[in-house]
Amino acid sequence: MIPTKNDQKRAVNQIQLWLRALAAGGLPIPAVIPDGIYDEKTGEAVRIFQSLSGITATGMVDYVTWLALRDGYRKAIEASEASSPIYPFEYILSDGVIGQGQQASLIYIVQAMIIELVNIYEGVSDQEVNGIFDVTTSNNIRSLQKTWLLPQTGEIDKETWNKLADAYNRNINRE
Repeated sequence: MIPTKNDQKRAVNQIQLWLRALAAGGLPIPAVIPDGIYDEKTGEAVRIFQSLSGITATGMVDYVTWLALRDGYRKAIEASEASSPIYPFEYILSDGVIGQGQQASLIYIVQAMIIELVNIYEGVSDQEVNGIFDVTTSNNIRSLQKTWLLPQTGEIDKETWNKLADAYNRNINRE
């Protein structure tokens, strides 16, 4: 099958999209405009990409270059994506709450999250990360619940967990 002009334009556009994403991801190549026209700037970006990738730098996209561009683009996108969230609360929850005296892997996570919030919220104190929902953990949760205008039980239910997770994410991702 002989490629049509539209097929060629779509292929060039795809190459330019990949090159642009690679440039945005930090690769030292010119950021081309994805317009489907294989111009001098596109050829130069391809040449530089080929050189950086150990491919003979012709400025033309052959099968090897196409695969390298595609794979480079996929890696760049993967590297820029947010990490996947975890949902430990639903997995480990037994009676709707986790509270004082319980011991579980989720409590290590809760305690580590609380440590990140010590300097953010009033009334939250340093604590040990030991996997045991101890008095300090309960008091810290109670202080956070007070701040968030939740019932001050000192236990973690789903609503408290969600507030804790949101606060942790905001704190850890602040600039």
